[in-house]
Amino acid sequence: MEETRAGMWTWLFQRITAIYIVFALAVHFFVHHFTFKSAELTANAVEGGRFYSADAVAGRLSEFGWGWGIFYMLFLFCCAYHGFFGVLKVIEDH
Repeated sequence: MEETRAGMWTWLFQRITAIYIVFALAVHFFVHHFTFKSAELTANAVEGGRFYSADAVAGRLSEFGWGWGIFYMLFLFCCAYHGFFGVLKVIEDH
């Protein structure tokens, strides 16, 4: 007879999503905040504009192909899952 606990999978996925969130956040910060910024974006920032407009981000991500789309969709899913079930467990505890 197989014995499983009801919250085992939620607990396991919480840990897996936490690991991916830390990894993805590190990759995101490195790629988008610490890599070389183009002269156009730097000039825009000097004039008081933002470094990255929505068009600039979309253009930058489209250069890297569909891999970034999958990376960010998985990042979004992990954040949503981790946050939702984290809040749910806090509510259950209280």
